[in-house]
Amino acid sequence: MMSLAFEYTNQRDTALEWVSQAYVRIFLNLKKFDQERALMPWMKTILKNVIHDDLRKRAREISRWVEDRVDELPTHQVPTDGAEYSDLKEVVDRELNHMGEEFKRVFVLHVVEGYSHKEIAAELGMAVGTSRWYLSEAKRKLQGWLIKNDYLHG
Repeated sequence: MMSLAFEYTNQRDTALEWVSQAYVRIFLNLKKFDQERALMPWMKTILKNVIHDDLRKRAREISRWVEDRVDELPTHQVPTDGAEYSDLKEVVDRELNHMGEEFKRVFVLHVVEGYSHKEIAAELGMAVGTSRWYLSEAKRKLQGWLIKNDYLHG
């Protein structure tokens, strides 16, 4: 049971807590166990349910915590004084033009138009992996340029 718990966490205390909760559920529901079935798979199912319940509970707690603090998060304003372009769209468009036509076409089709990589590949006559690569490289280059020019903090 511990080895199964360790598949979900590397924290011994958390794994022990899950296994303990599972054994409590097992003993409370032992009368419901069908003796025609194997015991260990039934026990593992209960443990998995305990783990999933706890993980969902923790996710909800984290979500509530983030929602309570979202107003406290700092916002970053795009600098306009001293920048060659005050409109970020123009800056991104200019940088995409410097990358090359394929980068720009894939970026615009995916990010702006919402096309899938499969649709982009069919439209531009390239492999799906190539479309993914063009988008990844365009994003990487844009992010690097924006960080370098203090539009984003890296």
